[in-house]
Amino acid sequence: MQDKHGRQSHGLNDRQEPTFGGRLEPTFGGMPQDQSANTDNLPLFEAGNFSATDTSANTNASHAHQAKFHQVPSAQTPPRAEQNYTQHQKAPHAANVALDNQANAAQAAAEQSRAMAQHAQDQATKARAAAAKVRSGGANAAALSATTLSSSAKSASSSEPGASNVSTDKPMARFLKRKAAEEKASANALHDKIDNPSNEDEGKRSSFASQLLNRATAAKEAAQAKLEELKDKSAKLSSKKDANSKEQESNASDASSRHAVSYTDDNEEEIEGNFLYQWRERRRMRKARKAQEKADRKAGLIPPLTIGQRLGRITRYCMSLGIKLGIVGLGLATMMFIYFDNIVYSGYEVDDKWVLPAVVYSRPLELYPEQRLSLEQMVYELKMLQYREVASPKKPGEYAVNKKTGRVVLIKRPFKFPDGEEQVLPVMVEFDGKRVNRILNAQTLQELAFMRMDPVLLDRINRINPEEDRIFISLDAVPQQLITTLIEIEDRAYYDHFGINPLGIARAAVKNAIAGRVVEGGSTITQQLVKNYFLTNERSYSRKIKEIFMAIAMNHRYTKDQILEAYMNEIYLGQNGNAGIYGFGLASYFYFGVPISELSLDQMALLVGLIKGPSYYDPWRYPDNALSRRNTVLSVLRTRGHISEERCEELQAKPLNVIKRGQMNYSKTPAFMGLVKTEIGYRFKEEEERTGKDFLSGNGIRIFTSLDPQAQFAAEKAVTEQIKAIEKERKKTNLEAAMIVSSWRTGEVSALVGSSNPKYDGYNRALDSRRQVGSLIKPFVYLTAFHQGYHLGSVVNDSPVQVKLPNGDIWSPKNDDKQYRGPIRVINAMAKSLNVPTVRVGMGSGLDNVVNTLKAAGYKRDIPLYPSIVLGTPEISPYELNSMYVGMATEGIYRDLTTLRTIEKDGEIVYQRGSNRSPRTLDPKDTYLAIYGMTEATRSGTGRRIGNMFPGVTIASKTGTTNDFRDSWSVGMDSDELATIWVGYDNNKSTGLYGSTGAMRLYQAYLQERGVNSLELKRPEGIVFANFDKAGNVLAAGCEEVGMDSYPAREDRIQYIKQCNNFGEAGYEELPYAVPQNQQLPENYAPYQDPRLQGQAPNAQIPGNAQIPGQGNMPQPGQGNMPQPGQGNMQPAPQGSLFAPGPALPNVGIANNAAQQNALQGSGIEDSGAKDVEPVEPDDKAQPTQQSSSNIERQADAFEDELLNIF
Repeated sequence: MQDKHGRQSHGLNDRQEPTFGGRLEPTFGGMPQDQSANTDNLPLFEAGNFSATDTSANTNASHAHQAKFHQVPSAQTPPRAEQNYTQHQKAPHAANVALDNQANAAQAAAEQSRAMAQHAQDQATKARAAAAKVRSGGANAAALSATTLSSSAKSASSSEPGASNVSTDKPMARFLKRKAAEEKASANALHDKIDNPSNEDEGKRSSFASQLLNRATAAKEAAQAKLEELKDKSAKLSSKKDANSKEQESNASDASSRHAVSYTDDNEEEIEGNFLYQWRERRRMRKARKAQEKADRKAGLIPPLTIGQRLGRITRYCMSLGIKLGIVGLGLATMMFIYFDNIVYSGYEVDDKWVLPAVVYSRPLELYPEQRLSLEQMVYELKMLQYREVASPKKPGEYAVNKKTGRVVLIKRPFKFPDGEEQVLPVMVEFDGKRVNRILNAQTLQELAFMRMDPVLLDRINRINPEEDRIFISLDAVPQQLITTLIEIEDRAYYDHFGINPLGIARAAVKNAIAGRVVEGGSTITQQLVKNYFLTNERSYSRKIKEIFMAIAMNHRYTKDQILEAYMNEIYLGQNGNAGIYGFGLASYFYFGVPISELSLDQMALLVGLIKGPSYYDPWRYPDNALSRRNTVLSVLRTRGHISEERCEELQAKPLNVIKRGQMNYSKTPAFMGLVKTEIGYRFKEEEERTGKDFLSGNGIRIFTSLDPQAQFAAEKAVTEQIKAIEKERKKTNLEAAMIVSSWRTGEVSALVGSSNPKYDGYNRALDSRRQVGSLIKPFVYLTAFHQGYHLGSVVNDSPVQVKLPNGDIWSPKNDDKQYRGPIRVINAMAKSLNVPTVRVGMGSGLDNVVNTLKAAGYKRDIPLYPSIVLGTPEISPYELNSMYVGMATEGIYRDLTTLRTIEKDGEIVYQRGSNRSPRTLDPKDTYLAIYGMTEATRSGTGRRIGNMFPGVTIASKTGTTNDFRDSWSVGMDSDELATIWVGYDNNKSTGLYGSTGAMRLYQAYLQERGVNSLELKRPEGIVFANFDKAGNVLAAGCEEVGMDSYPAREDRIQYIKQCNNFGEAGYEELPYAVPQNQQLPENYAPYQDPRLQGQAPNAQIPGNAQIPGQGNMPQPGQGNMPQPGQGNMQPAPQGSLFAPGPALPNVGIANNAAQQNALQGSGIEDSGAKDVEPVEPDDKAQPTQQSSSNIERQADAFEDELLNIF
């Protein structure tokens, strides 16, 4: 019969389990054991004598397993030894030692087999004796023999020699003990069968005895076969040992020089060599033993592990694995820490760690007694600065107003100007109408002669990263309440953890799990800073791991205060268009319009609450969410004892009080900012070309400009309201306008509007729109004429004139009203802006000289020499025209307008507007006369709209209108400011507006809002007031005639003086014109002569029917009634008189050009002589041409003495 393993069974009880001898069948030297002797002849625990045989087999198997468990298998040792010899990593005679051990084990096993065989033979003899007793009918004797055999089996089972030494492994001992118990139970069972009185059948008992005898015989044969087999194996091992010994002797010299390995007798190896080699060899041997143990346990050669053993092994394995993983993890963490620490250091330790856009400030409001500033304007300035009106100011940025007394009490904010930092100052300003009366220190009541407010923040220029915007703040500038609120809400243990807070992360995880949503974050302030500064908002484990390591590195490298300051400048708090609001410094302006130092606690609570979700808690889009979040933050502060219950309720009852979205604390001025950027690009062009970087792309730039918020507000209001009014009255649409206001004394731009919509950030008409200027060029024509000898009192003929142009065309200019007035004084022609007299004066002065005057005033483009230029055909932008008038007002000293005062970068001044003065290019006497003529236009001419509105105020003004009313222009100047306004259409169609009905209305509205200071012209040296008769002649001192007018005139340009009798009638004695005693001429005095008239007489006659400027309708040479000098009432001024004889009329367009003279006087067609030639340089750089009196007071004294002599 075969069992389930295919083995034969001869017993009666065929149990489906392997025999004990089969399960413990050993192998020797790694070779498989022939099991035929065991499996083919032995039954399964059927007879009592089997226990002895099975125990011998178990003993041999145990010895074989012991040798196998503690020794390297012989089949594997030589190849590995050879490999180690080759690699110089193994001792040279390790294989021989292994073979010796295996041979000794085989010999021991053979001896044990012999003892087993002898024991089996003895048992067989006893079995035969028992069988003989059974056959002879001695059942009891057989039973007794069986009992004895069973006892012998028990004894053999329990006292097998060497059973306790089979293995030193405790699990093996327990296994053998259990098997001995099983053998004992089997023998007892067989003994019971034999002694059982119910088994009376002698045949069955005889059968049991036969089975016992057969098993004993089979055991003896198996033992003998095993002995022979072991002998063969021992012989083979001995031969292999000899072969290996010879091989070792041949390689001993090389191997001994490299390695020497020996093993102890207790199967523990002692390996010589370096540490790494020893560790590797021991590890290899342990792996081999473990693999063998696993294979033996799987084959059933050793017992299975108990639950406790398994748990112990798992525990030891986990501990070992944990230690190893901990070591590996610690190494990786160290390397990652070093890596991320380097990233943190290299990314944070840079000069431009923050994106800080360039900040543009206005001019600071300067306060001093008698300044032109009203109480209402002061309040407007404070509102622009976002000062808060309160009943009693206590903190910086607060003010109180008492309109009854005209006083303002304020606490000025500190501000760091380029020239130094100004501290907090309580001030009281007292007003008297539209003037500052006095300024007092509110604490000491000491009067202040001067004070300046902090400037208004105008704009921010971000060319680094337009998606980021921030204002950097230092931690010492942050209120302590804000720091406390931030830490309580975002990271309570901020000053205790090392960059990350494991407890906080666990707490947040638990709360979020309970709530089923994210209700609390586990990131610390340091982690948030790392995420915002170095990483992205990606939700991934890799990003979180980076965040943790970088947070630890940052906490290790920087102090808590440094990290907190960085966090407060980096955290995202909202969105303003395309730019993100980063940091509390900008957020305080963005939401409340005040600096961070002036935030109230409820405002701080809102800003801190926005960190959780700036979009969800946007106070403009979702005011309810923002209010709820703010109140939650306040409740946390109350719960943790920072504020009282009453204080919390008071703050929660307040509204959000956010400003208009995007307003911050400044009003956008796109036109002015465009000019600022253009000027910066021009002034830093060389630096940008050298560095290859845009100057405005640098960090930490502060730009202090000249913009006056008061003037800007007045200009914007005037343009907006008046354009709408004109469109409504005239039923027009889409009118455009441009306006520029400058401080003509310094050449700085105070206000700029580039469109009818001042907030339009597009085409800037003030800078880029060039249009014909019309009559606004006439003051420069007359300025040229004054230099050439004309006077304000001179008479010019307003009659039709025709001029032949170079191409043969005839040009016939006409006045705007198509009327002619005949002889008219120059000042009246200038005030009424008459075209024909202007053409006569301009042609008489010389077109090339007019062009020279324009360029001396600051015009930089080429102008063709056509007669029409005197009527304003050149195309000029409002900005260029304003700069030309500033040049006129400053005698050419300021010809280039500027918007920049100081530029500061990283705390250092890189640009300081010093003196942008240029060399004087215009004669101050000529500019004085031109501006005087403009004041007359305000009193009685085209600007009388302004004169009627401000009676008694001196303002110089001029209007301009181009052909078909396409453009309406106006220029006005008071004591401080000069404004230029243009009104028209972009498509150049007719507006139907004169300068006085269009642009002048805007200037009038500007002055109404801004206020006006009367223009006080300083009369320069060389200008005297002279009397002019009806014909334009200069009357001698003391002469009076009907129609006589007094005007200022250039003393050095007066050629002839009309004398009169003492008694005013002919025939009376003519008194000599004596020289005053206190008026002496220098010794080297000589009359002026134009270089082009060298060789001519000073009194050279002018051909043609020309009128000499200042001489009226003077008879020409050859006329009978022309009085000669000294013979009539018209003679040159005596030498040394008050009015010294002027030079002969220079040859500039009048003196020697008969054609031009005829064109001025008659109506015939003559060639104008105008050519397209290069303009000539100004004569002698426009310096005075004759020595004049050096003291105006002495002139007045001499004039008084002369009057006394006359009367």
